[in-house]
Amino acid sequence: MRRLQKPVWVMWLLVVLCLIFTSLVSAATSQDGDEAPGLIPPAGRSLPAGLVAGSRLPGVDKSDFPRLVQDARFVGGNRVGFGAAAHGKHLAYVESQGLPTASGDGAVVIQTLSTGSNGVSAWSGDADDASAPSGSVRIPAPAGVSGFGYQMAMNNRFVVVGAKWSQEVLVYDLSGALVRTIAVPPDSYRFSPDNFGESLALDGDSLVIGAPNSIVDDIDDAGMGFLVDLSDAASVPVPLIAPKGDPSIVEGALAGQTVTVHGGMAALGTPGLVGAVAGVDCLTGGVQLYSGSGFVRDLHVDMSQGSYPVADESTARAGLGSALAFSSDGGSLLAGEPSWDPSASWTMQVGMVYRFSVADGSVKSVLRGSDGAEYFGTSLAVGDAPGGGDTVFVAYRDDTSSGRVAGYAVPAGDGAEVQRATFQPMDAAGGDGFGSLGLYGGAVVASTFTEEGVPYRNLLVTARTGVYHFGTPIPLQLSKSADRATGARVFPGQRLTYTLTASNPNRAPVDTELVDDLSGVLPFSQSGTVDDVTVSNDPAGATPAPPLVDADAGRLSWKGAVPGGTALGPGRVLLKYSVTVRRSQDLSYYTGSVDNAFLSDYSRDRPVTSNGLGHIDLEKRLLAVAGDGSLSPVAQGASVAFGQRYVYELKVSNPTPADALADPVDVTVRDDMSEVVDDARVEGASLVGAAPVGTVTWDDASSPGAVVWKGSLGKGQSAVIQVRITTYPADHAPAGDHKLTNLATNDRGPDSARLVNAVSDVDLGKGAFGSQSSSQPVSSVKTGKDVFYRLTYKNATGVTVHDASLHDDLSGVLGGADGPLDLSATSSVAGHQVAAPAFDAGTGLLSWSDSSGIAPGETVTVTYRVRVHQDARPGTFLKNGVQSPQSRQGPLTQVGVQGMDPVSRLPFTGGGHGLWPVYVAALGACLVGAGYAVDRYARRS
Repeated sequence: MRRLQKPVWVMWLLVVLCLIFTSLVSAATSQDGDEAPGLIPPAGRSLPAGLVAGSRLPGVDKSDFPRLVQDARFVGGNRVGFGAAAHGKHLAYVESQGLPTASGDGAVVIQTLSTGSNGVSAWSGDADDASAPSGSVRIPAPAGVSGFGYQMAMNNRFVVVGAKWSQEVLVYDLSGALVRTIAVPPDSYRFSPDNFGESLALDGDSLVIGAPNSIVDDIDDAGMGFLVDLSDAASVPVPLIAPKGDPSIVEGALAGQTVTVHGGMAALGTPGLVGAVAGVDCLTGGVQLYSGSGFVRDLHVDMSQGSYPVADESTARAGLGSALAFSSDGGSLLAGEPSWDPSASWTMQVGMVYRFSVADGSVKSVLRGSDGAEYFGTSLAVGDAPGGGDTVFVAYRDDTSSGRVAGYAVPAGDGAEVQRATFQPMDAAGGDGFGSLGLYGGAVVASTFTEEGVPYRNLLVTARTGVYHFGTPIPLQLSKSADRATGARVFPGQRLTYTLTASNPNRAPVDTELVDDLSGVLPFSQSGTVDDVTVSNDPAGATPAPPLVDADAGRLSWKGAVPGGTALGPGRVLLKYSVTVRRSQDLSYYTGSVDNAFLSDYSRDRPVTSNGLGHIDLEKRLLAVAGDGSLSPVAQGASVAFGQRYVYELKVSNPTPADALADPVDVTVRDDMSEVVDDARVEGASLVGAAPVGTVTWDDASSPGAVVWKGSLGKGQSAVIQVRITTYPADHAPAGDHKLTNLATNDRGPDSARLVNAVSDVDLGKGAFGSQSSSQPVSSVKTGKDVFYRLTYKNATGVTVHDASLHDDLSGVLGGADGPLDLSATSSVAGHQVAAPAFDAGTGLLSWSDSSGIAPGETVTVTYRVRVHQDARPGTFLKNGVQSPQSRQGPLTQVGVQGMDPVSRLPFTGGGHGLWPVYVAALGACLVGAGYAVDRYARRS
């Protein structure tokens, strides 16, 4: 046994090697099945991120100085402009001043602000406005009154007029009716009044009357004033006179030549007061301050500041006190000194203004004019500022001798005043005496009234040729429109043209900044900005500066003056721009709206336009055409078959609800067929439905390779377009990429997803068998015997094949066999009766076609048999192959004709699998022989 172990293991080793060899041979001779082609999914599409709101607009500018524009000019006769007053919506001025030697000469006029039918507010009697509303009241001098209109004042009930030469003051109501006459008081032991009524000031019902040429304490032209309570019709003038021996009571001091009053305080200017400066008598002027009728103190210039005219200069009579005004809180008194000169030696009348503390008489600040100013401080007025505090208006003459008024903002506390504006008349001739008629006379008046909670500020300035009114402009009226109504929906590709109008109801131009908020527009702009930006004014004038578009800040802005109104209506500035609405693939985009607001730094209006987005929906699908012409949907991405009829169906819809505001919209849909025509024939496009909408064309000159539909869709309306195609047979040349790829684009909404359908084969199979039921193919057949052929048509596509067909060329079979016999066709789907095959003896073709629809995965098996001729020559072959327009496959069969005893060849029948018994028998013999030889060798050893 021990000697047999080694040979036995050697034997088993040989057996193992033989088995390995056998497995390798088996692996080499096996056939792998074809893998089914994979479906190519449609490519994904990234969507844009959500819209980011743009930046916000800046706030409205807040100035410490009122915006004032000239809105009226009044003219009169002789010596016009010596006096003026204002209160609320009324103003009064001296139309003509009575001559010294005349009686019943002169007149004053009361004007009223009102709004005309054309929307322009105007003062009655405005000399530049032919359509000025009625309401002017002219008060002529009564008979026997002389010097009527030397000065005037007014409150909410009365207009007070001074008559210097007849020394009386007349009080009228606003209708022009004379209420009372205040006569000059009789002489007393201390004074003898003269030129009573030359100056007037009114605060509430407290009236101060100046009598600058009065004799006081036997001193000529020392001057004085009187206080009258207008609330008491029986009141008499109370003297305002400095204590006996006061330094302000000197000859020529002219106390009361100017007067002012505020609350319980009154001030009399003494512009002719002489003071000693470095031992020289100079005209310095001064002010007398009173509380009620009681004298408080004198206010003097700082003699160390500059120089003053010598007292005997006949041309200089405008010292401190030539103009007076209390601050709005009564804590300060401003006094003009037009004759002051900044040089060491007085050479010209430059002028300055002091601001005194009422409490202690100290100088709180000094105002000086710009270079070239003369007579600065001839007239004064104090108004209020928009943010509280005061504004100060000072009259002067510029270096061309034209009258001007400087406007200052007075800061809180005791800070220095800052000039904010310069006022001058719009007409060049008005500069003569504007704000000042020589060294004496003239008026600057500031007042305020409130309407609908809005304060309106007024500045009245007299001149030699007229009286000019500057007022807070009535706010600009803003309007905004788009060429599509607010609230209406707009669609991608449509243009929105905006018209922005700023209307000026004032007579004078108004400077402003107009801003349009684009933050709600630019996210919907095709270009990312706006275009066709224009500006114009009405009435036409000089071309306005161009608007500026800042896409980063999201705003359109324009700075300039909106023209004043005319008899034809308000002046206007018109801004226009356009934007093209962009298209987006993001469906959430279409829930937005194009919104923007129009603003001005001088308007309470904020017109807004809003247009919601609309969109046109586009649906697209592929339909298979059945034999009876009926259509059935093809699943998205499913592969289709060669040689079949299909229909692309596009539905274009306007989903806008019936109750939404939207006009019908023109739509263009373009379906690109350039990647379809290499695999299919486009047979035409047409509209379907009971009431077709629009027109459709295929492959015209304007859109080669495309189906184009154009039409107008109203709310809820739709159009259906069908494009008929037939895929080419599998053997079509040149071959395409075997994909139907196309994308329909919609110019009024998001595009539909593109359709991609692979064109795939139907699987064909063919085998020759020895019997009808055999599953083992044969490779040869004896003469006189039957060969059973089996053809398979398996639908491996993703759609039902409605035009299924195949053909088998029997010309290589029928030369050595008879048939075909027993033709039949069966389906793998129970109950599906398919068409029978047919044979054409003339062509030798066996064909099968069926239009009942072969479903995906369904297999149709076509069978027939042939009988080999008895005299068929051995060694020849029966050759034939099956083909189909739906497949690029062409399986062949080749069956040899045998002439010898089939029994001797039985081991070799059946192809490669029939040789295995021979291989096994031979292998067994080898193993037995090898074992015997090993055993013999072992025994001998």
